[in-house]
Amino acid sequence: MRRGLDYPFYTYSIFGLQLKTNRPLPTPLKTSKKNSAPDLGVWLGAKPIWLEKKLDQSRKLFYESDCLDYNGDPTLKIWELKNGSYFWLCYNDGTNFLVNRRGTKIWGTRSDDTTLEDTMTYLVGPVLGFVLRLRGIPCLHASAVVIKDQAAAFLGSAEAGKSTIAAAFATQGYPVITEDIVTLCCRDHKFLVQPGYPYVSLWPDSVKMLYGISDALPRLTPASGINAKWDKRYLDLTQEKYQVPKKPLPLGAVYILEGFNHKPKTPKIKKLSKLEGLMKLISNTYVRCSLDCALRAQEFKLLTQLSKAIPIRKVHSSPGSRNLINVCKEIVKDFEKIVPLNAKGRG
Repeated sequence: MRRGLDYPFYTYSIFGLQLKTNRPLPTPLKTSKKNSAPDLGVWLGAKPIWLEKKLDQSRKLFYESDCLDYNGDPTLKIWELKNGSYFWLCYNDGTNFLVNRRGTKIWGTRSDDTTLEDTMTYLVGPVLGFVLRLRGIPCLHASAVVIKDQAAAFLGSAEAGKSTIAAAFATQGYPVITEDIVTLCCRDHKFLVQPGYPYVSLWPDSVKMLYGISDALPRLTPASGINAKWDKRYLDLTQEKYQVPKKPLPLGAVYILEGFNHKPKTPKIKKLSKLEGLMKLISNTYVRCSLDCALRAQEFKLLTQLSKAIPIRKVHSSPGSRNLINVCKEIVKDFEKIVPLNAKGRG
């Protein structure tokens, strides 16, 4: 197996981290800051010598996913290696990532049945989410758009519509700052959201709701390999008609999407108490399995501060493309009422 160079030489920026990799990635994230010290080194198609030669056979099961494949096996297992100095993330399609406990190095390998695009869906999602948590950076499982130079975050269950509402805002000219992972960094008494990967991933039903036909957007991964039947699509936010924020922005408000069970005729937005808001934040954090006691305490403290400082709302709505636009409009109206605005105009 080709080990790659001793030092990465391609530079990227995502979630506030500077990445340097041993090979170019199929991504628009490349930056020009070649002389900046990297936060994270990424080696793809390579393993450390000790793992490649199996010099350390000891391992301890750290986490096992509740999500099962067709054979009833967990889709992800995480092992601790070298007495907890490393984490070995093993996906059931043969994609594996080794992450050091400090969250400064990643090695990734894949099977012949998968593609580099398949690997990227893991890397820019759950793997980097895992790394961020190891580095003590709390993250919400959410999407976020920009309204008047501030971020509005959308939380909810797996099918609540976090990505769909972000894409709907994008079609109306509002920038999407991140999807799936919303980082939280408190600086100068503000909670800042870092720019994420510049796309929104959508299931065909959501694509049809937004664009009229389910295949209006390209596939997230090629129609080949082990994920050929995985028909998720993506909205490319680097296209000229969309805006991609390049700097972190303050979080203005949080909206919990829970309304599809109630299906009111018009969108309704309800204020949550600080305690209710805190419980929702805690239940929607990202990759909670990576936290030790110290990190959990640190996260709880920050989320408590967030629930006291940032308005948190619950959104009730019914599904459907026509009503989706109305939901966006009602959220903008609510946001402009409750959030001190720093600038005029969108984004």
